[in-house]
Amino acid sequence: MHFYISTEFGLFCMPNTNGMELYPNQSFHIYNQGNNGQQVFFSDRNYKFFLWKMRAYLLPFADLLCYCLMPNHFHWLFYVKAPEISKDALWSHVDHIEWVRRKQQYGDAAQVVNRQRIGSKEEEQVISINQSIGILLQSYAQAINKEQGHTGGGSPQVQSERWLDRRICDD
Repeated sequence: MHFYISTEFGLFCMPNTNGMELYPNQSFHIYNQGNNGQQVFFSDRNYKFFLWKMRAYLLPFADLLCYCLMPNHFHWLFYVKAPEISKDALWSHVDHIEWVRRKQQYGDAAQVVNRQRIGSKEEEQVISINQSIGILLQSYAQAINKEQGHTGGGSPQVQSERWLDRRICDD
């Protein structure tokens, strides 16, 4: 079973939450590559930053069994524990991971993570792993596009491809 998901906002795409269903207690292989094989990691710092993003946005939902990051693509094999969690739980985890990253990078000069989250009472109070992966990829793409000086439609910032390769276990 393959899902092709594509958008035009950056190096990676937002998951199509209607087309990709991740089930609890299952293992999945997801891979992503830059458009036309374009590079998505340009330095050791990019790899490390992406690893921090993975810790923040994947681990509340899944156990990461293995991963492989290469200059123009990556692979994840993970075991989904919960396809949805509360938004509060995700943001608390993300803020904690970001604090640890800042502390490691800046030492005592690290600034506390202080995000203001705006939402209404009617807004859905859960977030899916699909949405979390989308936030991970979008935030990484924005950081890399900024670092590489990519702006607007005429630059090398282009769409990407992403597939849900297959469900590994069916029980």
